[in-house]
Amino acid sequence: MLVSRTFWLSVAGIFAVLLMVDKIAGNGEDLLFQYHIDKYRTLFIAVFAFSNLAYAQSLREDDEHKYWQCITVRGSWKGYIRARIIMCFLSGVISLVLAHILYFCVVMFQKPLQLEGGQSLSMAEYSSFYPVLAGGHAFLYLVLLSVWLGLFGGVIALFSMYLTVIAGNRMFSVCIPLAGYYFLSEYVGKIAENTVFFNLNAIYFYARKAFENTWLSIGYTLGLTCLFCWILGMLTARRMSRRMKGEIV
Repeated sequence: MLVSRTFWLSVAGIFAVLLMVDKIAGNGEDLLFQYHIDKYRTLFIAVFAFSNLAYAQSLREDDEHKYWQCITVRGSWKGYIRARIIMCFLSGVISLVLAHILYFCVVMFQKPLQLEGGQSLSMAEYSSFYPVLAGGHAFLYLVLLSVWLGLFGGVIALFSMYLTVIAGNRMFSVCIPLAGYYFLSEYVGKIAENTVFFNLNAIYFYARKAFENTWLSIGYTLGLTCLFCWILGMLTARRMSRRMKGEIV
């Protein structure tokens, strides 16, 4: 994955989106506040379209060219599908995190990381990583936020992979997850009102605490991510294994 040209193209695409959103969103007093308001922009969700590039299409491409036949001759087809699913998730996470770190490093030359007495500390009060920011580790706080966003990017990438196995259409697999996310964030979030448990924006974009206990909130987010990955992984594996068994027979 790390030597794949497509993977680094996805990192560059995410980085470009972050820079564009930064210009559109206006001038925040510091990087922390700027990044906070950036995530309110609709264009921001385009980062998930680029995080899909590296591996979300891999099963579809292997199926089109029958590459999986060469791979499974030397090993287990179950292991092959499992490896593709794991790498799809990891590529979604890592591409987002690397692009964010690059973005943070670039913007730090243009504005301060955190201003004393600014709004950035108060706006992070309900975040699971507030103690990190309060302890004076602003950059680490931003990296942790990007990891949390990356977890959601990995889930979106798995959803795209599942859709490619079903439909086999690249554009469909990119657009439908983004549309689905928009629907969940806009309508399910409004139905749930102030309940953080079902608010994907609050959980993944801002690392909001679902419980008073910080570690319990972190565990909830990780557990929710594992649940999403397990469901999508099982659906993808079942669909792909049927196709592969049909070819082998």
